[in-house]
Amino acid sequence: MKDGNWKQNLPPITRSLVGSLAGNTLDEEDYYRYLEKKHQ
Repeated sequence: MKDGNWKQNLPPITRSLVGSLAGNTLDEEDYYRYLEKKHQ
């Protein structure tokens, strides 16, 4: 979107999720370890 208020154009539920993954430190290796442990 061209305007600077793109967040305002999102539905309320989607808008509430914007930035929720900021600072996420998980990487692909962490995910694979989780899956291995889950499926043992």
